[in-house]
Amino acid sequence: MMLEEILLLLEQKQSQEGDSGTDVVLELNWDCLQSSAQTMAALLSLFALAPMPWSLVSKAARAASLDFDLVVNRDILVQKYLLQQLDDNTYQLQERIREFLSIKGEELADIEKLKWGFCSAIVAIAKDIPETPTQSKIIEITPAIPHLVEVVTNHNDYLNDEDLIWPFIGLGRFYQGQGAYEQALPWYQQCLSTVRERLGEEHLYVASSLNNLAGLYWSQGRYQKAKPLFQEALDLRKRLLSEEHPDVADSLNNLGGLYKSQGRYQETEPLHQQTAKLRKKHTIKLKKPLLGKQHRDVAKPLILLFEENKFPDCLTMEFKVEPVSTGIFSSRKIEQLKLYLTIQFNEQWVQMPFGRVSFGLKGGELRLRLKNGKIPLAARNFSGSFDPDVEKERKQQESKENHSKVEASWNKNQPGVKGNHGQKNTGGTTDEFQFIDPQITTKGSEETPAWVFEVKTGQPVFKGLLKEVELGTIDVMAKPCYIEATFEVFRPDVYLTGAEGLWSPEISREERVVLDRKIALLILKHQLKPYLSKVVLKYDLSPRFAMSN
Repeated sequence: MMLEEILLLLEQKQSQEGDSGTDVVLELNWDCLQSSAQTMAALLSLFALAPMPWSLVSKAARAASLDFDLVVNRDILVQKYLLQQLDDNTYQLQERIREFLSIKGEELADIEKLKWGFCSAIVAIAKDIPETPTQSKIIEITPAIPHLVEVVTNHNDYLNDEDLIWPFIGLGRFYQGQGAYEQALPWYQQCLSTVRERLGEEHLYVASSLNNLAGLYWSQGRYQKAKPLFQEALDLRKRLLSEEHPDVADSLNNLGGLYKSQGRYQETEPLHQQTAKLRKKHTIKLKKPLLGKQHRDVAKPLILLFEENKFPDCLTMEFKVEPVSTGIFSSRKIEQLKLYLTIQFNEQWVQMPFGRVSFGLKGGELRLRLKNGKIPLAARNFSGSFDPDVEKERKQQESKENHSKVEASWNKNQPGVKGNHGQKNTGGTTDEFQFIDPQITTKGSEETPAWVFEVKTGQPVFKGLLKEVELGTIDVMAKPCYIEATFEVFRPDVYLTGAEGLWSPEISREERVVLDRKIALLILKHQLKPYLSKVVLKYDLSPRFAMSN
């Protein structure tokens, strides 16, 4: 019997028995599902009411770190008439079933994790849409478009600040690249308003949004609308960057191109001259370090491409690699690297309206994404323990207090940390500085290994320093080899350790638990997602080449 026939019978039963007919059958089907199948169903309910390419579902599942068999659970949902198979690679939910699964999904403990994973996978699709997509690329992207719309329409809260702009840009490029300017326009407009609302007026994403919207108006020949937006983007980039930044050169070039389209050649020439001058200067700066006599010594095998520790009092991490030497008679062809981690945990105070809270971590996951490299399971390690030197840690803490105060800004427009130099921080200390050993297990594939941190039963949050512990040995399959490391946390991992000025001391313990959970969710929703800390490294040249004369 087909799904449509089942639903027809259910509707007939509903008309006979009232509203309970469909709900009773769905409830029975839901209750007989194992937790993995329920999690799978909840993930599917996040997608738009449109055909779902299985490849896209798989990406969302990986981003949400689902570790069960996706195909087995998918087939169970099909057998239970909760999911419809359209073809070998495409599935869809019926509207009433999607609504039911969405309600049930909200009751699952992992729903936040599923939403972040879903949005992360869709954002990756948006980032892959080129400015001028080819016909084949348009055909490839089209099935994902309804789900991209679903993200920006209903799941904006699960886009972190770094990714906020991308779904809008992806939709704008998709339509603008086909000449469908009127369909592209609302996405560029929504992008600008959304970025301003969350990040404020003084943000580089505002400049990018202004520039994209102006570019669309330019393509439409609406020059009077494009000009003030290009000018505003230029002025903002000058304020936030510098007069000589490459992005400023791009804005100058755009404004000059617009004037040229209007036949305003006398105004075009000086802008293009400024653009050429800035780009030439920037090119010289990029090349200069490689032109000296010692340029071979400048080359380093390991390059830090990106580093961000959003709450450095709570967690900081650093990495280093050491090449594994090969003996003279070794037959090993693959170059190998030892990967070492230094990580430090403590409590972090966060400023909020009417008070502040402190939090620490009871868990988290260190995840690696390797390009042109892999760490086999047998080559993984985690040796070492937290530094037991309490007095040394106290001195480091006191020194930090006396020289600077680093506190997290609760302002959602400026997530992360801000430094207030010359002020003493009395909020980052604890009376008893305990060093808590984590329980650490490993999981994941060779290209995406992960280490799961958990506090031991009955212990408080992580505190202490792990210094240069060996994570494992990387097989370098090709160069350059990229190592992207993120430390990610979820709602149960964030533990409130203190609060000041937020609520009356007379409230009950039960009320305090509820408030603590809500505060933890607020902290996690934007500022700790998609990661708490991130480091990206590039390994390119061999050490022998780097040291040659």
